[in-house]
Amino acid sequence: MTTKEKLIETIEGLPEDKVTELLRIANDFKKKTRAGKKSKWSEFAGSLTDEEARVMKAAIAEEFEKVEDEA
Repeated sequence: MTTKEKLIETIEGLPEDKVTELLRIANDFKKKTRAGKKSKWSEFAGSLTDEEARVMKAAIAEEFEKVEDEA
């Protein structure tokens, strides 16, 4: 059995929410492969939950009033 076949067999046994999460991760891999050049922040992508990011943004906004994107 090939690795791809083993992966498909494993995916078929997962609950739908995990399959959705796995698809998101696979799409992220595809984007990173196509992007080529990574920003210095790319290693942190996806390391926070939405809630953690919201709390962090709120704390920064409260402390510094404005958050500017790095170009």
